[in-house]
Amino acid sequence: MQLTSSMARRALGIACLALCAAGALALARGVGGFSAGSAALDPVGVWSVIDYTATDPATGAVTRPFGRQLLGSAIYTRGGHLSVLVAGSERAGEPGGAAARKGSSAAAGSVTARAALRAQWLDSMYAYTGTYTLAGDALTVHIESAWQPSWVGTTKTRTLSLQGGVLTVSTPPMVSPADGRTYISITRFRRAE
Repeated sequence: MQLTSSMARRALGIACLALCAAGALALARGVGGFSAGSAALDPVGVWSVIDYTATDPATGAVTRPFGRQLLGSAIYTRGGHLSVLVAGSERAGEPGGAAARKGSSAAAGSVTARAALRAQWLDSMYAYTGTYTLAGDALTVHIESAWQPSWVGTTKTRTLSLQGGVLTVSTPPMVSPADGRTYISITRFRRAE
């Protein structure tokens, strides 16, 4: 079959239409083809933490390392930035109680006691910021700052799901920075705005 000029113009028109559609889709998702979300799963917004569990992949045992009462949020921007902080609400208090908070050196406790308390605080929370991309339900986070220095500059993967206004963020099996055990972390958030 010989290609006529009419057929060539039609093929060129179809190719241009496809290219324009692809460009419009890329712009709708963000400059340079960035995809902060999809129509089906869009995490953009502010989310309040409602649950955090750690599941042992070998045994299936589920624990709540930070307790049942949690504080924190996850913020995802349309431009591809995120900030996450999750902590137990019943974290240990300052040594010496109210007197220590008022600055009484006698009630402030020893340097060793304060160091141990700070270690407990770090073990009862997680926090990180950075940029993200989302392809389907696969979230890739490029960590710029974190409560664990070893996370800074790394890339972490998560799986997202959104059902009934609850955003669920699941990790693959990972080693806990707090206790060195391997678990699957599942954090659930409810939209705050």
